[in-house]
Amino acid sequence: MGTRIRRPLYACDLAGIENRSFDRVISMFDFKGSPAQFVDTFRQFYGPTMNAFDAAAKDGRTDALQGELVALFERHNQSRYPTRRSSRRPSCV
Repeated sequence: MGTRIRRPLYACDLAGIENRSFDRVISMFDFKGSPAQFVDTFRQFYGPTMNAFDAAAKDGRTDALQGELVALFERHNQSRYPTRRSSRRPSCV
């Protein structure tokens, strides 16, 4: 397998898109906390999640978003340790 170059995809990159392929990559996040604490960490430090919470706050839906993300992280929790919680979710290549 060759070296992959990671870069943003812009509209000008869409020419010839029919000849491109994409792979799904599953990443394990080893987080020493609950799914709710993991969501809080994403909310504080991960730009797209920060933006989602900002938009939700404008519509008064912050609690709904928090609940949906906690439920998602709980559903995908793959922890083998009772005191350590991890989430497995698709991530971009």
